[in-house]
Order: sequence, then C-alpha cells, then structure tokens
Amino acid sequence: VERLEERLGRPEAVVWRLAWTLEVTDRRLGLEAGIGETRGQVLGVLDWALRPVGDGPAVAQGVVREMAGYSLTATPLANWAAAEDARRRLAAILADAVADAVIAGAGVWAGPAT
Repeated sequence: VERLEERLGRPEAVVWRLAWTLEVTDRRLGLEAGIGETRGQVLGVLDWALRPVGDGPAVAQGVVREMAGYSLTATPLANWAAAEDARRRLAAILADAVADAVIAGAGVWAGPAT
C-alpha cells in the first residue's frame, strides 16, 4: 500500500477502489554439495482489479507474477533477514507493476481530465 501511495498519491476524494489477492511462496534453490542450499526465492502472484467505489464492474484488472531472490548462509537469523528483505523487494515490484498498469490504462477508463 505504501508503495502504491508513493506512485499514485494518497487518496483524498476516493472514487476508485483497488482490490487484490496476493499469494507468496518461498522456495529454496541452489543445492551445493557439502554446503547445502545457497539461494532462496520468494515468488508472488498478485491478482488485482480497479473498480468504482460503491458498485460496478472492474475498469482495469490483471495478474502480476514476479520473484525476488536472496542468498542463504549458515546463520538462521541472517537467512530470515534476507528472506524478509526479498519479501519487501517483491512487494515493491508487484506494486510498481500494478501502478504502471493503472497509469497506462487511465486514459481509457478515467474519462477526460478535469
């Protein structure tokens, strides 16, 4: 939400409602003999729709699939911190993709500028 507000601005007179469903999956990758897992990935699928406040059909919608990677170490705390950082980066990537789609399509669904 913070990233979307950075890109699109904070709502004042709310006319549109952005609804979304987010699914995040963690994967461990990069198995190396004698070391173990060396890489992790956080995968995100964001299904979103922009609708008028109140009732009405979606004027824009989409599904965004992205990922962010991180390195694993022998320290559980460092692994946790790296995974959390990857989740934050993934959230920003997903929010940017939605903001780009909303901005790019605004000329079609928003009507004439006032």
